[in-house]
Amino acid sequence: MRLNPDRLDGIVTPQLQALVDRQAFVGFGAAIWQGNDCIYQRFFGHSDREAGTSFGPDTIVRMYSMTKPMVGALVALFWERGLLQLDDPVAAYIPAFADTPVYVSGGPDGYDAEPQNTTMTLRHLSTHCAGLSYGFDENDPVDQLYRQSPISGYLDGTFDSDLEAFTALLAQLPLRFHPGTAYHYSFAIDVLGRVLEIVADASLRDLVFANLFEPLGMQDTDFYVTDDQRSRLAPCYSPLASGGLARMSGQYDHRYEPGNRLHSGGGGLVSTLDDYGRFLRMLLHEGELDGVRVLSREAVRAMMSNHLPQELIPFEATSPGLGYGLCGAVRVAPDPARPGEPIGVYSWGGAASTAMWVDPVNAIAGLFTPQLMNGDARNTDTFRRAVYAAL
Repeated sequence: MRLNPDRLDGIVTPQLQALVDRQAFVGFGAAIWQGNDCIYQRFFGHSDREAGTSFGPDTIVRMYSMTKPMVGALVALFWERGLLQLDDPVAAYIPAFADTPVYVSGGPDGYDAEPQNTTMTLRHLSTHCAGLSYGFDENDPVDQLYRQSPISGYLDGTFDSDLEAFTALLAQLPLRFHPGTAYHYSFAIDVLGRVLEIVADASLRDLVFANLFEPLGMQDTDFYVTDDQRSRLAPCYSPLASGGLARMSGQYDHRYEPGNRLHSGGGGLVSTLDDYGRFLRMLLHEGELDGVRVLSREAVRAMMSNHLPQELIPFEATSPGLGYGLCGAVRVAPDPARPGEPIGVYSWGGAASTAMWVDPVNAIAGLFTPQLMNGDARNTDTFRRAVYAAL
């Protein structure tokens, strides 16, 4: 169904402006593409409130976990070229994972574990079913081991090494469950990035530039922010218990300085509304943008199709009707709370409340770019719901 730009503006813009007016976000950009056209693009509030800088098309934002779909695109590309298969064992590329045990019982100072009874595969990594974790749960024994490991420096940007060293450390920590038996959000996409490095004998940064950023003309997307770009990098904000938003200090921003060696496929990229939008438009056009083909139609369909077994759907109780494709969620059944959103929508979000989706049925792609930690899904979802209300 074709969106009417005037109707879209009338429904969506007041709701988005209200988010800034009531200090849910300091500022953001929002865009909708349908077919070949950008039918909605607006910027609200400030990128830097204290400096009085308005949010605009050149504002650079931290994409965090919205890096993951780009790794998914590379996996689909390598698959179509015959360089890997989704059911390849991870240990065929990183042998240490063959011996990674599965946690059974005990605490971080002394635990029992057993050998994997299923083989960890690239498909498991792509769908967060590999048994890995992120270390977020302070009460989980495996996550406690993550927090005691040097890999904990990933989260604050103090891990001063590359993906090879990072994945070697991960392989020494026990898995939370046997591969393929559960879904758990994790460092899996970082491990997947390392697999791609091994297959291509190149850094993940070189791979995304050669295969995505350069052919798509994405000039402001990188794991780094140059000195010339730094003034355009929006700070992050966080909610105050008393109400309103506080500017975060930026103490972790050295992870974006040139020379940082950890190119995180799970959450390391910065980008702009237009740059990331070019990636989404490529997916919307089944692998092609402005006459340049990046992926085959089959590769895009594989990326945006469900790869979770039926017993693991939905992957979270709060996500009815959602399966998981290559590094992003896929709608496989209707959700009564989301009227108008069809089966087949591919989507994901980031820790700073960014969100994207690609809807092949309605030929729509959407992007929303606040910088609020940690992940305000409820307010972020206002944009997507308003767009489908306009349909």
